[in-house]
Amino acid sequence: KAEDEVLVCIQQKPKRTSQKEGKGENLAIGFDIFKTKVASSIYINSRSVFLRTDLKEGRYVVIPTTFEAGHVAEFLLRQFTDVPSDFQ
Repeated sequence: KAEDEVLVCIQQKPKRTSQKEGKGENLAIGFDIFKTKVASSIYINSRSVFLRTDLKEGRYVVIPTTFEAGHVAEFLLRQFTDVPSDFQ
């Protein structure tokens, strides 16, 4: 099989302390997948963003980012495949 489908999801950690202060809004987040930029998600003001795409076998780097420079967030990265994977 030349390509395998993957589903990649990033999720912002809840901002419980900020929610008490009325600042619990999610940042606009997204991510890029690089093997010399293979795919890119949309940026949306949401707790999670996902992208379903086909990737050829190889090494890739997923880089979660915020849309606006200087905004900092912690992320949970999830990756699902339809075949066994050595994802690290």
